[in-house]
Amino acid sequence: MTSVESVVGDIDQLPAGILYVDYSGVIVASNQRFNEWVGSNHSLTGKHFNDVISGAGRIFNLTHIQPALQNTGHIEEMFLHLKSSNKELFSVVLNAYRSDACDVFVFLPMKKRQQFESELMAARKEAEDATLAAKEAFQHLEKVQAELQDKNNQLEELASTDPLTGLHNRRYFQSTLDRELVHLHETNEPVSLVLIDIDHFKSINDTHGHDMGDQTLEALGELLTANMRQCEYVSRIGGEEFAVVLAQQNGEDAVQFAERIRRIVENARFPTGHVTVSIGVAEARVDEGVQGLYMRADTALYDAKDAGRNQVVLSQ
Repeated sequence: MTSVESVVGDIDQLPAGILYVDYSGVIVASNQRFNEWVGSNHSLTGKHFNDVISGAGRIFNLTHIQPALQNTGHIEEMFLHLKSSNKELFSVVLNAYRSDACDVFVFLPMKKRQQFESELMAARKEAEDATLAAKEAFQHLEKVQAELQDKNNQLEELASTDPLTGLHNRRYFQSTLDRELVHLHETNEPVSLVLIDIDHFKSINDTHGHDMGDQTLEALGELLTANMRQCEYVSRIGGEEFAVVLAQQNGEDAVQFAERIRRIVENARFPTGHVTVSIGVAEARVDEGVQGLYMRADTALYDAKDAGRNQVVLSQ
């Protein structure tokens, strides 16, 4: 025992706690560091190892520490809680080996490790919170962008819509005709323009009033919309004049379309009674722009009016 005590004296200054425990679990000697951890001002010699560890540690000693020392003669990095005099637990990492005389336990404090783990957990939570906040911010941004896009679409729709009839307006008509002319130049597929004008519309306003005139325009807009097919784009381009862009239709096809529309209007009932339309038709030329095509269709429209109205004229 004297030799053990001399060894203990040499290791009092180590930053580790040292215990010498006989095979029955009784403490043979301890260094000063270990005594400080468990808050003992007196020698621990003669006490049982279970007296300085937690209740859970006692079970762990019985089921893991003692079997490991008996079977392998050593243990490495087992976590354990020491029980101090003030009943607080002190976390340590235990390494031990079995000598010829006793078991030698070396304890390293886990205070810094626990602090590191606590900081690590705090940093992890902070990162998770930041990720969640970023996700929520991104979702909010997506929502705002979707709302903005919806508003832009509404504004675009308003900018391209005639407020009275709900049809597309002159702006839409021009962009559509320009697009189809580009397609004509690229593919040589035909495109035609049909201009529709209500006959004697001024007399409708003069006789029945502008409100009835507006109702007539609305009714014609609904009638035209109901009789459009795929690749037929109708717009109100001003006053009592309407335009239809006929994609993939040549002049002959456009005349047949115009005659069908003329007959439908002639046989329909309007708020002011009987209404007819004059229609000018022009098939686009490969080297022709929007203005040139429009002028030819407009000339054909006035030719239809000069010829007595309620008829279709094809531009040559």
